[in-house]
Amino acid sequence: AAGAAYAAALVTYRDLNDQWPLMALLEDIATLAARRGQPRDAFLLLGAADALRATIGSARSGADEERLDARLASARVALGEAAALDAREAGRRLSLDESIEVALAACGVVSAE
Repeated sequence: AAGAAYAAALVTYRDLNDQWPLMALLEDIATLAARRGQPRDAFLLLGAADALRATIGSARSGADEERLDARLASARVALGEAAALDAREAGRRLSLDESIEVALAACGVVSAE
């Protein structure tokens, strides 16, 4: 149920080009991916959220960073620290459309169309 709701919100905010809620959704879906056993997607999405935050000038607070770190701890262990860092960096290089496709896949949706 959460995946479907996140996917619908992603498509809506993408269509509206509203980047702040997209950034927040990418972080939330990173957590969902971690819980679903998709550690690489979790860190790709975290990196994509990092990039979007930089674009819109909305730095993550220390408390938010700690909360995300805790939520992604199991994914980091499953993936390994080096692979998690690599995936996060790769996520930073994704286009917004590519990020949304990864997020939709993590939600269990095949395409944004």
